[in-house]
Amino acid sequence: IEVVMDGGAYCTLTPVVLSRGILHATGPYPVEHVRVRGRAMATNTPPNGAFRGFGAPQTEFAAELQVARVADALGVSPAELRRRWAYRPGDTTPTGQVLIDSVAAVAVLDAAVEASEYERVRARTRAARESRTERDRLAPGVGIALAWHGAGFTGSGEDHLASVAGVELRDDATIRVLI
Repeated sequence: IEVVMDGGAYCTLTPVVLSRGILHATGPYPVEHVRVRGRAMATNTPPNGAFRGFGAPQTEFAAELQVARVADALGVSPAELRRRWAYRPGDTTPTGQVLIDSVAAVAVLDAAVEASEYERVRARTRAARESRTERDRLAPGVGIALAWHGAGFTGSGEDHLASVAGVELRDDATIRVLI
């Protein structure tokens, strides 16, 4: 897997974002033989930082597109292919971590498929797409994706933030902690 991320005009938390993207590049699926290479490029865009899920959504989006393409090529349901491939206890991540406890991927996927009536909607939208004419600009569709995401920073992100904490003794004898 080759990951190339836009780092913006100068490096802020780019290494942390890239690290998170690399760690999640295979999506929530065990891949026995994989090499992930990541680079961040300096560009003429505003600096990029770490915001809400940084790094992982970018690479997992790409991984999920590939899963959808494989399902289409095999003629199987995208949900079923994800169910077959999803992490289970005993699987090993690309970094060598053995998953001892369940990550609940299959349970979450099954609940989403059932609640959204995914297979019924998928059949309905496929039929609508097949009946459209060349003049139709829009085609109905439905999608599904599965993702996983670790918590906290990776790659010593806390060090890059140079966070500080303070304690303030106030005039009314209370203490205020600033973090």
